[in-house]
Amino acid sequence: MSIPLSFKSGSLLDTIFMALEDFTSYTEVDTNNRLTIISSRVAWAALGDDETAYLYKDKGANFFDGNFTHLLTMQIATGSDSSTWKGTWLLANVVDDLFQLESDAENLLTILLETSGGGNPYIRLYEQAAGGGYFSSQYTLSFDTPYYLKVVRDEAVGTNGTLYLYMYSDADRATLLDTLELTLNAKNDFRYIYAINSRNDGSAQEQTGFVENLEIGEIKGSPIMAQRMYRHIERMER
Repeated sequence: MSIPLSFKSGSLLDTIFMALEDFTSYTEVDTNNRLTIISSRVAWAALGDDETAYLYKDKGANFFDGNFTHLLTMQIATGSDSSTWKGTWLLANVVDDLFQLESDAENLLTILLETSGGGNPYIRLYEQAAGGGYFSSQYTLSFDTPYYLKVVRDEAVGTNGTLYLYMYSDADRATLLDTLELTLNAKNDFRYIYAINSRNDGSAQEQTGFVENLEIGEIKGSPIMAQRMYRHIERMER
């Protein structure tokens, strides 16, 4: 069961209700054993663009519909001088590597983690819809620095909705670094969520990093009791 997702990170609502995704319950495809998985974190080590590795969960048809707010933390440790992409927080309706999803023109939303040209890594949003690929602007990251992200889809903004990525420097999400936004080109609902997805285009560019503490708005415990408590605490926090 999901609840309204305008919660504040670090609030009573977040502490009591918001369940972290258990990555050990996800399905791993990892040809060369690049992934290390514990319940709240998946790390990738020297994951190249010439190999396939991804971690996903089948949430059921049209699970990710309408508006939503998701939280996650990510960090890039190293990356090749030449361009390499990895997709974290990827929503799709087909199970495959990111490169193949692109090649097959499958609908998807994702956060791209990129390194290129020997400089600092950067991050941006990407949508594939109606056979086209669409990017947000990018934000430059620092290596070995955690970033606390909030992803929001608001279908009331624009014809097909807008996807926002809020980036914070602290776990309380109190210090906002920047906001990226992407005007969506189609209204798509999604079934699968990926914590990490490689982009096997045959090149050997590598990246090392991790993603952890993914929250997608599902709640802990009895849905009926949790909904009652949620409404009570929500009134208290106003």
